[in-house]
Amino acid sequence: MNTYTFVRDGVPETVDEEVWGWGVVYKDGTELRQFEADGSFHQFKEINQAEVSMFVMYKVADPDQRYDMLITEKDVQIFHFYRNFMFNVMTPGETKVRVYVFGWKSGNACAYHYILPNGRLMISPMGEGVDLSVAVQANAE
Repeated sequence: MNTYTFVRDGVPETVDEEVWGWGVVYKDGTELRQFEADGSFHQFKEINQAEVSMFVMYKVADPDQRYDMLITEKDVQIFHFYRNFMFNVMTPGETKVRVYVFGWKSGNACAYHYILPNGRLMISPMGEGVDLSVAVQANAE
């Protein structure tokens, strides 16, 4: 697993590579990736949201495996975060899995996209009110 570097308050820090990373394509065609080829790491807050034309989630080990989300409306706020789950806690079969969550919000409308542990994509217009535990456990590798 690779490590990446970023600077917080003038101090260099490292982060481990994730299975999935985010990227954006700006209206002028330039790109920003969470994990850059030069070893640098970008925080989500660095995204200039007003200039995004496409948000991408890509598998870091295979960037051709990706989910693209076009941003065509004004005043759309994109988001990205993680949901971590543990199953069979404190047993020999204890399992930890991560779900990658991304999507958009605009006024009262929203779309939440969930990348499950096996790489499947689940989409919900319900916001954070979705109980992911059944879907995650059924799709865990």
